[in-house]
Amino acid sequence: MHDGMPYGRNQGQGQGHSREVDRQSPTGLIFYDKVNAVRLNTAGAPEPFFSHVRPGMSLSSFCSVNVDDVITAISHLPDKSSAADQLPVSVMKMVVAELAPFLTELFNRSMSAGHFPATFKDAFITPAIKKPGLDAMDAQS
Repeated sequence: MHDGMPYGRNQGQGQGHSREVDRQSPTGLIFYDKVNAVRLNTAGAPEPFFSHVRPGMSLSSFCSVNVDDVITAISHLPDKSSAADQLPVSVMKMVVAELAPFLTELFNRSMSAGHFPATFKDAFITPAIKKPGLDAMDAQS
């Protein structure tokens, strides 16, 4: 059974993605309870305000990055990767000199156009218990 709730507060807006939480799994139930608690605590809050960049507009206060900035940022990344990473950080660090010019161009074009590619917005969320001894099945942990 796949009985869940959408992740987003405004279903149908944005990119049109609607995902549901599997409340039959322990992780899904914990996530469902956490999201539900946040929604209850923010029920009276005003909706967030977003302004959209109009075509032909760019970010006026954007400072471009250079190849050295990108190399420095990559060299400071922790040597861990996620399931979403198609290129492990350890490999990226080995080929940073070759990748940095392309990443620099990508970052600068993205910022000056005011557009962040939708494929960069996907993430895997793994709840983690912060204190040893807490019950993984308790949503308050």
